[in-house]
Amino acid sequence: MFTHYKPVESTEQLPVGNYEAKIVKVEHKQSERGVEYLNVRFEIEGHLGAVPDRATIFDEPKDTKYLESYNRDLTLFFDTFGIERGNLNWDEWVGHTGTVTVYPKDDGSGYNTISHFPLTEKRLQNKIKKAEEKNQERKNNLEAQGFQTAPQVPPQVPQGQQGDSGNVLPGFPEDIPC
Repeated sequence: MFTHYKPVESTEQLPVGNYEAKIVKVEHKQSERGVEYLNVRFEIEGHLGAVPDRATIFDEPKDTKYLESYNRDLTLFFDTFGIERGNLNWDEWVGHTGTVTVYPKDDGSGYNTISHFPLTEKRLQNKIKKAEEKNQERKNNLEAQGFQTAPQVPPQVPQGQQGDSGNVLPGFPEDIPC
C-alpha cells in the first residue's frame, strides 16, 4: 500500500490572463457518456507545474447550430499554435507553442480553467461575469444551509495581458458568442 508515493510540492494557481504555452501531451479520451474528446496538456512558460494546465477539445457538436462556432474555435487553435489547419494527427501537435487564456470556471468552485486558444476581451469578461454569478449562487446556497463563507475577490485580468486593441488577438471580432 502507498508504494508509489512521492512528495509533490503544491502547485501555483495561475491567475486570469493570457499565457504562452507549449503543448506537451495530447490524449484521446471518451467520457462515461461516450463523448470523445482530446485532453491537451500545456506547459505554461515561466510557470512550470502551474495549474490549470489542461484543456479539453470535444468532438464536433451533434447540434449543427453550434458547428460554425466550433469550427471557428478549432481554426483559431490551429492558427494560434502554428498547426496546419485541419491537421487532426494530434501527436504532431506536441511541441507547438501558442497563447492560451486562463479564466474562472463557471461551476461555482472558485477555481480557474484554461482555454486552448486566446479569448477576446469581451469573451473573457463574459466568462468572468458568469463565474461570479455562479460563485454568488453557490455562496447563497451554502449560507442558506447555515454555512459561513469567505468573501470572494473578483478575478481581474492583470495589466499587460491584452493585445494592443484590448483583445487577445488584435482585430479579432468581438461579436462571437461565448
